[in-house]
Amino acid sequence: MNVEKKYIENGVLVFSTGLENNLRNIRAKFTKIFDNSARMNGLDPIKNDKDVAKFSKTNHELWVSSYDQLRFLPEVLAISNEQIILKNIKKCGIKFPVVDEIVLRGDMPYDDQWRSETHQDSDYFQGSMNSLIVWIPFQDIDSQIGPLDVVKGSHKNGSINDQGKSINDSEFTSITMKLGEALVFSQFLVHRSGKNRSDDIRFSLQLRINDLEDDEWAKRKFFFPKRKFVNSPRIDFPTYFPF
Repeated sequence: MNVEKKYIENGVLVFSTGLENNLRNIRAKFTKIFDNSARMNGLDPIKNDKDVAKFSKTNHELWVSSYDQLRFLPEVLAISNEQIILKNIKKCGIKFPVVDEIVLRGDMPYDDQWRSETHQDSDYFQGSMNSLIVWIPFQDIDSQIGPLDVVKGSHKNGSINDQGKSINDSEFTSITMKLGEALVFSQFLVHRSGKNRSDDIRFSLQLRINDLEDDEWAKRKFFFPKRKFVNSPRIDFPTYFPF
């Protein structure tokens, strides 16, 4: 299998999806979901990101119940089956893809409480050795709204004991993106969320992909911890980048 050289070298790859209009329409639906929830509970209408952020602070429980529905929109679920997505994960070494988890994040402006610090996804999911994440933003990602920070090449070391927390800030690269672009990265890549210092919400979709043709994973009976956190290292999880 011919795996993309840039992905092998860096552990991360950005590609254009051509889904700009679709992503823009989905993002508008996010606002609509919050608006419906607010109005049906006798609250002021939700018209924009500023209103959504205010809603999060003033009626957080209701906001969370609405937020939890975003990833279940049919349009969101369908993204994983877009041919451009399947084509590019194949270029990154996935032969028989299975989407083991769909995460949709809404990172509020200046709210660092839920920001993901330096980590590797491998310790939490421990799927196929070539497992990867497809990260798709629903708006442009610039330095203000907070791009994903990655340590290129860190995936080659497999699972690191401290998940890369000791890595110096100077080794991180911020990946700015345009609406319609997607980012693929290895489960072993050291990364962290950027800080949102804009006035907008950073909505993003994460598709966690495993490979059903990975022999080693099959021998572990397709182990997947679901939403249970597991501690590294595990003696039955060899942790190596397979390309």
